[in-house]
Amino acid sequence: MKNYLVLLVMCLLSTVSLLAQNGTLRGTIYDEFGGPAMYANVEVLETGEGTSSDLDGKYELTLAPGNYTLLVSYVGYDDRKIPVLINAGQVTLIDVNLTTGGVQLEDEVIIIGKQITNTDQAMNTLKSKAAVALDGLSNQSLRMFGASRASDAVKQVTGVSVQGGKYVFVRGLGDRYTKTILNGMDIPGLDPDRNTIQMDIFPSNVIENIVVYKAFSPDLPGDFTGGIVNIDTKEFPEQKILDISIGIGFTPGMTFNSEYVRGNDGVGSDALGFDNGARDMPLTGDLAQYREITPDPFGANAADVGAVTRSFNNNLGVETGTAPMNFNFSLSAGNQFKANEDADWTFGYNVALGYRNTTQYFQDVEYNAFFMDDLSENYALRANRIQQGTLGKNNVLASALGGFSAKNANHKLSFNVLHIQNGEATAGDFISETIINNSVTLYRDNIEYTQRGITNFLLKYKGSFNEGRSEIEVRVSPTISNIYDKDVRVTPFRFNEDNNTFDIQASEGAVPDRFWRNLEETNQVAKIDFTQKFKLGNAGQPTSKFKAGFIATRKDRFYEILGYRGRIRGNQSNMPVSYFENGDQDLIFTDANVWDEGDAVGTYIFGNYEAANTYEATQDILGAYVMGDLIITPKLRAIIGARLETFRTNYSSGIDPATNTRLVENERYIDATNILPAVNLVYTLKENMNLRVSLSQTVARPSFKEASVAEIIDAVSGRTYIGGFVGDRSLVSTTINNFDIRWEQFLEKGQLLAFSVFYKQFNNPIEIVAFDRADPNDLQPRNVGDATVFGIEAEAKKNLKFIAENLEKVNVGANLTLVSAQVEQDPITLASKEANKRDGETISDTRPMQGQSPYIINAYVNYSDRLSGWEASLNYNVQGRSLYVVGLELNPDVYQVPFNGLNLKVTKTFGVRLVDGQYEGGNFSLSFRATNLLDAARKRVYVTYDPADNNSFDETFDVLRPGRTFSITAKYRFF
Repeated sequence: MKNYLVLLVMCLLSTVSLLAQNGTLRGTIYDEFGGPAMYANVEVLETGEGTSSDLDGKYELTLAPGNYTLLVSYVGYDDRKIPVLINAGQVTLIDVNLTTGGVQLEDEVIIIGKQITNTDQAMNTLKSKAAVALDGLSNQSLRMFGASRASDAVKQVTGVSVQGGKYVFVRGLGDRYTKTILNGMDIPGLDPDRNTIQMDIFPSNVIENIVVYKAFSPDLPGDFTGGIVNIDTKEFPEQKILDISIGIGFTPGMTFNSEYVRGNDGVGSDALGFDNGARDMPLTGDLAQYREITPDPFGANAADVGAVTRSFNNNLGVETGTAPMNFNFSLSAGNQFKANEDADWTFGYNVALGYRNTTQYFQDVEYNAFFMDDLSENYALRANRIQQGTLGKNNVLASALGGFSAKNANHKLSFNVLHIQNGEATAGDFISETIINNSVTLYRDNIEYTQRGITNFLLKYKGSFNEGRSEIEVRVSPTISNIYDKDVRVTPFRFNEDNNTFDIQASEGAVPDRFWRNLEETNQVAKIDFTQKFKLGNAGQPTSKFKAGFIATRKDRFYEILGYRGRIRGNQSNMPVSYFENGDQDLIFTDANVWDEGDAVGTYIFGNYEAANTYEATQDILGAYVMGDLIITPKLRAIIGARLETFRTNYSSGIDPATNTRLVENERYIDATNILPAVNLVYTLKENMNLRVSLSQTVARPSFKEASVAEIIDAVSGRTYIGGFVGDRSLVSTTINNFDIRWEQFLEKGQLLAFSVFYKQFNNPIEIVAFDRADPNDLQPRNVGDATVFGIEAEAKKNLKFIAENLEKVNVGANLTLVSAQVEQDPITLASKEANKRDGETISDTRPMQGQSPYIINAYVNYSDRLSGWEASLNYNVQGRSLYVVGLELNPDVYQVPFNGLNLKVTKTFGVRLVDGQYEGGNFSLSFRATNLLDAARKRVYVTYDPADNNSFDETFDVLRPGRTFSITAKYRFF
């Protein structure tokens, strides 16, 4: 018996050894339009072994090590014979682009070693064969640009800029006209009132590619005009992967600065991106009745004042400490496998973890307010408020992605879960001087903590029927998101210059304020798409398509602001514990200072609840589309169709405690139906050269916040956002007519040339407008006059081998976008501008469009030598001065100043070797990265008429100086 066991073990070991000696051949077969060639035949001529591609055009063979010839055949297309080298225990990737009539793309066979699975050449193929004009980035580009986050690399896409390191603008158009989707589905961001998601929340290790659609087709969402940014997360890894990276970062002047300001209420869980409950609302249990209105010391419940006040955290002042280094970590793991070689089903999984902890210390921060002078001959702006100081921020971003997929030749089912957790602690120490409206000097401390979370689920099914001529795809994607501003404290003292004392004075704006803001939202999306392929004419293979689909989106939001304010009873200079002479905010609500019934003097907290700042709202979007993707001739392709979308927003405000009724009860704020037609024509001028023409209509809709009556204050800047739901000034949706022409030529190895012209007409655009002179820090969204946008884009990517042979490893790229955007001045704004113009100034009937940049420039130089392991990338980007806030009355316009970003990344990979024509080794790499090398500041300025035209009267609206950051990242690949 023992001998049999030994024999069995030896047989098993022998089998494992033989299997280990085999290699795996995988790849994707694409038809001439860039789509998957389903059920194409793949045969190894030397052995006769073969298989067929599945519904994604993918195939797999297990072969003994050696040289082979691969034959790929597909009805209606030319056969392809491709030499293949199989290495023991390795995955060889071969992607094939099929052609007809001998017409072939250069580099159409992509043979890839162990490292790269998504190349620039593959992205070029996608661009050239796409139904609409698009740009994008492959995973290879993310790596080349040293992108640890999506926001670091997407700015290299033609016409794309990134605001504040987070939000993507396409063609200079603002957030309202750019949309971000995840795996083709809507997803709210960490700021769900934006149409775009914060791009810095996506670590690059979870991203397959990023595609920017610049023209509308009916199978895309209809609420965009600048572009749709689609982030595809990884699904089926081509080979087993396990990567880990760790990095640190340093900003001179910030990191290790012992004057870094922070709140004094940090807890251990802050390092994980969430508060452990220490900052929760204290009014619970028996005190729950005071959640909205706290006791009145002059009323019947005066005895409760002391207990309620003491239940709040009395730490109101900032403290100083040493700013730590930045830290980041990521881990990726994934594989695909079969139960055995003959199994029909292939399984794949992906796991990705990311963590980033960033600390910034901004010195010489400014948040100012300026007026124009009452006298028209005075050109210089008058300061109403000058606020200067320091600002500390600690931002933690943690992400986790888990996905599992299964497929056979006809069906694919996948399930992904993505959770992103963000915690941001902010502290500020400011001196604010108000000059015109209310002359006073305030010394103010700010403490904030914001906790954000998003959990997205995606269940996707794709089926192929009728020998690949019919397809159905179903996606269901619920998302749960929340934002909690926890115990935001704003504590200003009035400074009395006569006796150098500090005091609380509500009439002067010197009053302790604190509030909790809670936003909870669910986003449920379901989508189904049908595709039927058919022949036009005598084509050998069905190439034209009919597509139809349905989508339903439901968003439910609850939002509340619970505000509280501090007050003094009696003469504050007689406090038991005095803050009067030294201005220590932490002494205001010490136990001895809190007023109790019968005391002559003391501090207390009372409720400052506003029913308008609490609301419940729903949005329902129902959509359906039909379209034809028609191959009219071998050179002409037409994509024609329309999308029907209905959009409804219902809104209910909070309950007024005085009347126990709502200010607004289930108001139908918007009920609109839009038919959005689109025509896209693609004409192949010659091999690898296209001319595209696109005409379409799209829409931009007010967000929840814009459709509310809420007044939301930014605690740091002191500015207030006022919702647009205001009587006869309620907002309506914007409709946009789009016209685009694009010429593009695709060259080998990811090189390309492209030139575009676009024109857009906006009806009822929504813009951010200064509220009025009495409240210069109040901003509100409003519909303004119609607008037009005319622009051109040019892009070039080129290898420098044409200059000299030794420059083959150097690639350069640049893209330029120039835009002219004009808005018709509405009668109210035009009359206001005329009444307050300066001497010599002429007021035009049009003005620049809010948020639109007049130009965008992106440029880069890349160097790559895989054998030596050296890679480097230097990239530059800037966008022109754009209108940020539209001024009214004596409020001047505010403009965003260009930010010149110059970044460098150098990577050294160790142990790379070339074996039988394939790269091996290179499991360990070190990267050095430097950002903002030009030390640019993020600045916005008030702009007024200047007869000398030299901007000498511009004044600072706000400014932050992020400094230069240097980082080192070590990465190890186990497989």
